[in-house]
Amino acid sequence: MSDEKGANAEQAEFWSGPAGAKWIAGEALQDHTLSEVAAELLALAAPQPGERVLDIGCGTGAVTIRAAEAVGDGGRVLATDIAPPFLARVATRAAHLPQVGTFLGDAQVADWPEDGFDLSVSRFGVMFFSDPAAAFRNIGRALRPGGRVVFAAWSRTEDNPYWQIPREAIDAMFGPQPRPEPNAPGPMGLADKDWALAQMRAGGLTQVACETRDIPILHDGGAAGASALALKIGPGARALADAGAGEDEVEAFRAELERRLLPFETGGSLRLPSSVHLFTARRG
Repeated sequence: MSDEKGANAEQAEFWSGPAGAKWIAGEALQDHTLSEVAAELLALAAPQPGERVLDIGCGTGAVTIRAAEAVGDGGRVLATDIAPPFLARVATRAAHLPQVGTFLGDAQVADWPEDGFDLSVSRFGVMFFSDPAAAFRNIGRALRPGGRVVFAAWSRTEDNPYWQIPREAIDAMFGPQPRPEPNAPGPMGLADKDWALAQMRAGGLTQVACETRDIPILHDGGAAGASALALKIGPGARALADAGAGEDEVEAFRAELERRLLPFETGGSLRLPSSVHLFTARRG
């Protein structure tokens, strides 16, 4: 099923193109890299057998599948995303889980095909809305009264080596690069937790709260593997695209990034500290 409206059309185009294809190609690595975030998100959300869960910005379904296993055959998980390639991948990965469905739509404006959900979750899928308050209000419409919300979003760039180190490497090579406007749609769109909580309240959610946790970002390939992945997915790839880097500059960036990541490597594996906001709320 799908929703044709497009208040966040730029995001839809971005994730439906090469960026989404690279994410799908690196799915296994990305699932592992963000596995601790998914684990803490779901531990806090605590989906129960028989519950109905709405996964916002599901990507390729790492959280969807774990939620589906938690709710069991008597439950329901609706995986939603703005990018068709992601939902096609979820359908393939979750083919053995009849309780999983998919919905193509922009959560800010979607006319939900189902409602009465007990829980809405998102791992890094709610920072990109052009109008966060409107999006939270619309997500709330899909929940039953008292239904709960648990969202993970990045804290400040300065508190996240995963984002700060690529920024520093790019700045060292190309000079200081433009910074996004505060609270603008993007990976750090909800980094200001007080502003984010205000948006959730403006969207009609109640009992809003935020706990900021230190959660490691992982890579079994160490600094070399992480720097190679960063050329394709995540903050490194974004930084290179923004800087208009050529082939030689890309390799120089990879080498510089590996050098900066080495202090976080132990026994050939990378464990990079990160700061993540875990937002909770309920529909009133």
